[in-house]
Amino acid sequence: MTQVSECTQVTALSPGEKGLFSSILEHIYPEPKAGTSLPIERGEARAAKGLQRKGLIVINHNESGSPFMTFTALGAASYERYRQFQLPN
Repeated sequence: MTQVSECTQVTALSPGEKGLFSSILEHIYPEPKAGTSLPIERGEARAAKGLQRKGLIVINHNESGSPFMTFTALGAASYERYRQFQLPN
C-alpha cells in the first residue's frame, strides 16, 4: 500500500518571493509541481535564494552554468496555496 502525505505547512513569503511566484503564475501556470525545474531569470536570484532557505526549492546549475530551481513538495504546496489566493474564482 502506498501512502501519500500532503504538505500542510504554510510558509510566509517576502515581497520578492511573492513576485517570483506571480511571475511563474503569469508565464507558466499551472505548474510547478514537486520536482518541476524552471530557469532562474535575471533579477530573480535573491528571491530564489530566499525560497531555497525556506526549503521550497533547490537551486542547481545546468551544463552552461545557468541557474535553475527545482520545486520541493513544500514548494509546490506553497505555490498552489499562493495560486489559489491570486486567481479570481
